[in-house]
Amino acid sequence: MKTIRLFPLELRRLLQSRPTWLILLLTVASPVLGLTLYRPASADTMLSLYLANPALAGGVGGGILFALLSVFFCRLMHAAPHLYDKYLPNHLVRAAVGGGVVIALTFLVWLWNPGTYDYNGAGEAVLHAAIEGQARPEAFLLKMLFTTITLGAGFKGGEIVPVFFTGATFGCTAAPLLGLHPSFGAGLGMVSVFCGVTNCPLTALLLSLELFAGDSYGMFTGQSLGLFAVCIAVSYMLSGYYGLYSEQKILYSKLRPEFINKKANEDE
Repeated sequence: MKTIRLFPLELRRLLQSRPTWLILLLTVASPVLGLTLYRPASADTMLSLYLANPALAGGVGGGILFALLSVFFCRLMHAAPHLYDKYLPNHLVRAAVGGGVVIALTFLVWLWNPGTYDYNGAGEAVLHAAIEGQARPEAFLLKMLFTTITLGAGFKGGEIVPVFFTGATFGCTAAPLLGLHPSFGAGLGMVSVFCGVTNCPLTALLLSLELFAGDSYGMFTGQSLGLFAVCIAVSYMLSGYYGLYSEQKILYSKLRPEFINKKANEDE
């Protein structure tokens, strides 16, 4: 419930206060400093774990990939309605054609992977499988395609669950390339792509705590908290000023201490 309350708040007042950044920095830095100053460096400390394995580099690399995927997702979501408006201005014809394309794609996917309708609904089973470390490599692309065609044609539905689906399946697929466990990569991708398309890093960090602070395999330890924060921060900074919601105001630059007060997707 905390995430639900904070999400609209961040959309309206995205990081307006500089003390917010200071609090976030202190929150992330304090456990690292505590372990460094008051515990000897051993295999159990966060600092030594970062230095002893490539997980931090994998988290940064993942953040870059998730940022690029976020930009691609946003551009697709905004391009589809424009294409429909240009070539199918009649709303009834647009809905009929869009529905026909979805049916045709479903049939093609069924031929490719018999018996699957994973991309026609919320995809909860696929999400659970990705978090457990299993995902088809083409799943994230197909979900983006189905979502943009459906919503662009005028059918009603949400964007956030497809974002979770896309981020989790892509993260699961890309994780071995980054030296991470597929299950952990799915968790990173899920919240980092969410951050990239909504420009809400604090909500994404709280989301990672609420979703993965339990007994999910390999998800939440002292080390992974820092990796979630790093991956989310990189995704936020490098995803530019794109977003799912064009009316969203971004008040401060992501890369410089500068007041910009611009709407998302303003430069498209």
